[in-house]
Amino acid sequence: MAGVWRAFSRTKTTTTRDLKETELSRCLGVFDLTALGIGSTLGAGIYVLAGQVARLQAGPGVVLSFLIAALASLLSGLCYAEFAARVPKAGSAYVYGYMAVGEFWAFVIGWNMVLEDMIGAASVAKAWSQYFDSFFNDSIRLTVEREIGTLHKAPGLGTYPDIIAFILLLLMTGVIASGVKQTSITNIIFTAVNVLVILCIVVVGCFYVNGQNWAGEDNFLPYGFSGVLSGAATCFYAFVGFDIIATSSEEARNPSKSIPTAILLTLVTCFLAYFGVSAILTLMEPYSQIASTAPLARAFDQHGLYSVGYIISVGAICGLTASTLGSLFPLPRIVYTMARDGLLCEVFARVHPRTAVPVVATLVSGSLAAVLSLVLDLQQLVEIMSIGTLMAYTLVAASVLIMRYQPGRVGLTKDESAYFPTSSEKTGLLSTTSNGTAGKPKAGLSKYFKPKDSTGFVLMETDGDQENPKEQQQQQGTATLMDSEAPSGGGYQPMDVTESVPDPRPEPTQHTGQLVSWSVHIIVILMILTSATLIFAQDYVYDRAWWALLIICVLVSAILSLCVFIWRQPQSRMRLPFKVPGCVLLCPVSMFVNIYLMLKLKPATWIRFAIWLAIGMIVYLGYGTRHSMEARRAEEKGVSPLPDVISAPKHEPIPEDTDRKDS
Repeated sequence: MAGVWRAFSRTKTTTTRDLKETELSRCLGVFDLTALGIGSTLGAGIYVLAGQVARLQAGPGVVLSFLIAALASLLSGLCYAEFAARVPKAGSAYVYGYMAVGEFWAFVIGWNMVLEDMIGAASVAKAWSQYFDSFFNDSIRLTVEREIGTLHKAPGLGTYPDIIAFILLLLMTGVIASGVKQTSITNIIFTAVNVLVILCIVVVGCFYVNGQNWAGEDNFLPYGFSGVLSGAATCFYAFVGFDIIATSSEEARNPSKSIPTAILLTLVTCFLAYFGVSAILTLMEPYSQIASTAPLARAFDQHGLYSVGYIISVGAICGLTASTLGSLFPLPRIVYTMARDGLLCEVFARVHPRTAVPVVATLVSGSLAAVLSLVLDLQQLVEIMSIGTLMAYTLVAASVLIMRYQPGRVGLTKDESAYFPTSSEKTGLLSTTSNGTAGKPKAGLSKYFKPKDSTGFVLMETDGDQENPKEQQQQQGTATLMDSEAPSGGGYQPMDVTESVPDPRPEPTQHTGQLVSWSVHIIVILMILTSATLIFAQDYVYDRAWWALLIICVLVSAILSLCVFIWRQPQSRMRLPFKVPGCVLLCPVSMFVNIYLMLKLKPATWIRFAIWLAIGMIVYLGYGTRHSMEARRAEEKGVSPLPDVISAPKHEPIPEDTDRKDS
């Protein structure tokens, strides 16, 4: 039993070199990443969702629903931004969980992300097919049923083979397999058209607004503030998709800066789009008169602007295309990362030498998604996507909180993240002479210094290849220890780092790190109990039954006490490229929102999730535990595969963070 626990709990270890070197192509900038995030998040739902929430749940208060949903999504976005800047590797929540809480939970998250992206791509492709077919009065569907026939009415099968969705996904798979830059360009084109259509809707709609539709509380909040909160829970899923940016971090030119920026830009842009469309729609028509189907097109029809409907159709098609690409893009990268770690078959870790894309993972996962769209009715499976997304959000928030209070270092420091080699460069620093001494550095290098110890510095370059291949064997990650006296001709000035003022803050230890880790686990359990009470005993809570209120008060008090306990523990001094502000408060809030929404899902969804998870456990126990790279490393070292904490080498002190402790 102890061996099983060690296998489940072993964490992923990395070096600075591991985090910077990659077989993939680092070619994506902030604009590319932001476009990927917007394309994946801002699908065709914007043309339908605002009308549905306004008509049935919140009225004009839908604008507040989107605001609350955006703020809740921002909490998760900040957590993703910190970890993506710290650990710029493909795999997103899977990698973060592997480094923070262990292999078992990492596999669970990764396995569910595979299903989430596969179903997401297939369902969006089917929506694209149905929308496209509607332009021809369903003639494509009728022709397929007449010439090929219908599928047998077995549970879960569609009514007919959706050939259009199948072909679309194969085309998108081909685009993704051709290279990440080609994928980015394709996404930018469709996303730009979608954004322009949304902008057109908002601008044209401004000329037909009626302020009386918002006048008075009865008009603006017809369902009360509870309706706004109910609408916010629905609108929350409209912001799902920004995690594609974190999945792409291994292909970003400077992920420690571009990933956080792109995530924030994506969420802000999507909020402005949802806010603008919902505001225009509810100002153009009374909420009670909003159409249940094609609400935006019908609203413009009421004002005689029939041509706007065609523009909306173009935007919806482009939005669905970008969303299909965005759902399919992260799928092979998650499979590739899990295979690279030994948890899935090694063949999925192969990267094409020319396109720098995990080609086997791309072709296999894309083909499976295409087959799903061809024969299955995905309506009943769509909610499983929500479990995978919310579980990943919860794990990332918990991981950020845990890692802030661990001893040693995990990931890149702020100085180390200043430079990443491109696909045409190698990681390199000073050249060395034949006798191993440091020679004159290459011209045109940008230098980054940080204290190493009393004898030297770390130097990191921003471009150029190694002049001497022997140096690559002498490097540790991307750093080379230099003598306290700079080499002649180099132009570097020595610094006396021994005179720095000592930091009075205590450093975290193995014991305090374990206390924080267990505290976070207990907080998760308490949040599950709190959410279950609020959901399944909501009538008693609304009626202010004393026992229900007592349970809520006890659980919330325990959660707050543990948060204060964590806050009082010594925090890591590691200087991070990006930090969640007030993580001891914001991370638990993010965790609670996600856990609450998970428990709101239908029981049938959890049953289907359990079936998929059972299949995953067979794969993990039958293959993953035996081929795990971390297990191999532990066996080679002849030590227990379970490290108590992730600690830094003793010769590599941690760069201190001068930020406030509660940051």
